[in-house]
Amino acid sequence: QIEQAVYRMMDSLCDEYSGGYWDYYNMSNDGFLMSLATEEPLTLSSPNGHVATVSARQASIVAILMTLSALCFWAYEQGDAEANYLFVTLHMKLMDYVHQMPKELRSDIYRLID
Repeated sequence: QIEQAVYRMMDSLCDEYSGGYWDYYNMSNDGFLMSLATEEPLTLSSPNGHVATVSARQASIVAILMTLSALCFWAYEQGDAEANYLFVTLHMKLMDYVHQMPKELRSDIYRLID
C-alpha cells in the first residue's frame, strides 16, 4: 500500500516520471528506502513552490517523506493510532538517514519537503 502511494506521489511531483523500476533497501535503523533505479536526474516541483533537479535517490526520498507525512494525517483523521505511530516512526527513521547525507544533497530535500 505504501509503495503505490509513493508511486502516485512521485507522479504528482515529477512531470517526467512515468513509472520505472525501484530498488528496495532495509536501513540499519529498521527504516526502509525505495529508490527509483535510474542515473538520470529528475526535476521535482513541490507544492510549496520549490523546484529542484535532484538525483533519483533524492527524488525518491522526497516522495517517500511526503507520502509518509500524508499517511500520518490520514491515520490521525481515521483515529488509527497504531498506523499513525508506524508512519511517524518510518518518517523519523528516513529523516535520520537524510540528516547523515552531505549538506549539498540534503539541502534540496529539506526545501522540497518544507
